[in-house]
Amino acid sequence: IFFTAGTSLLAFSNEGLFSGLKFNAWLVCQRRQWYRMLTSAFIHANFVHLILNLYVLYLFGPYLENFFIIQESSIWRGRLAFALLYVSAIPMSSLYSLEKNKNNPHYNAVGASGAISALVFGFIVLRPEVPMGIIFLPFLRLPAIVLGILYLMYSWIMAKRGMDNIGHDVHFFGALYGMLYMFIYRPTLFQDFLTKWVELAPF
Repeated sequence: IFFTAGTSLLAFSNEGLFSGLKFNAWLVCQRRQWYRMLTSAFIHANFVHLILNLYVLYLFGPYLENFFIIQESSIWRGRLAFALLYVSAIPMSSLYSLEKNKNNPHYNAVGASGAISALVFGFIVLRPEVPMGIIFLPFLRLPAIVLGILYLMYSWIMAKRGMDNIGHDVHFFGALYGMLYMFIYRPTLFQDFLTKWVELAPF
């Protein structure tokens, strides 16, 4: 949180830093600037973008970190497993955008939203039954898995429409990667997840 906040705040007032770290698929593919697949997650478009991402990281990060620590029976190995989820989700969530925009030098993206989506859906794998709400709609609370499905549908539809400057495709693939990571990390989680999902079904 502190590192992302620090680099983002610096980039707000330093156009050279912002330009040098942002995700640009054309530069990644044509100039082999692969580092942009990672560095883009540590800068943000504005304060609202930054605060929202860090707030969600603050909410879900500790729970997942604690899960990995318990699974590994080691603080450092658990933190490493958590860090691997977060850091690997950054480039993995952008692979679709990379292929889609590799010939478009004008496409740019910033923010940790792909990694944040991975954390949220990693949590959903563990606790699909927990009531979850939306920041802007606090009165609406649904089982995490239901809200997750609605979120995936919304992200995919908005990504196809391309009507705004939000990287919905990054959100979508980040979410899927977060679930995949958890299932690979502990294959038994898949059966547990399906069991809880069936229990929530209204039939």
